[in-house]
Amino acid sequence: MINNTIKIALFLIIIFLMGSCKEPESPVLKEIRNVKIGDVLDNELSITADALIANPNNFAATLNDLSVDVFIMDLKVANIEEAIEYKILPNEDSAVPMKGKIQLRAIEKILSEQGLKILLGQALPIRFEGEARAKVKGLNMKLPIRFTDQINLKNVRL
Repeated sequence: MINNTIKIALFLIIIFLMGSCKEPESPVLKEIRNVKIGDVLDNELSITADALIANPNNFAATLNDLSVDVFIMDLKVANIEEAIEYKILPNEDSAVPMKGKIQLRAIEKILSEQGLKILLGQALPIRFEGEARAKVKGLNMKLPIRFTDQINLKNVRL
C-alpha cells in the first residue's frame, strides 16, 4: 500500500512539473524610440534609435544580430546591420541601441520632394523593417522588427 502511495505521489509530482514547464517565447519589439538623425561624416548622416524589446520569459535572453531597413516616405534610406550581444533580463523591457548611416543623396531626394513640408515642421513617416536574432535558453529565435512612426527633419543640418 505504501509502495502504491509513493508511485502515485511521484506520478503527480512528474505531471505537475511537466505542466509547469513552458516553452521559451521569443522576445517582442514594443516600440522604437529616440530616433535621431544628425552628424554628417563622409557624405553620410548618422541615425540612432533605441529598440524597446520585451522579454516575456522567466529567464534572460540574448539578442545576437540586428538587421533593419529604415524607410522615410517609402524611400529606403538606411540599413542597420549590427552583430551585438545584448542581454535582455527576464520579464523586463530593455532599450537596445541601434545605429546606422543614411546616404545624403537619399535625404536630398526627400528634401526635393517634401521640402515645403519639412520647412513647415511637418513630420514624415519613418518605418523600420527587419529582424533580430535572439537566443533564449539555448534556442535560436527570430524577432520580427516592424514599426512605423513620424519624424521631423526640420532640424537636420546638412
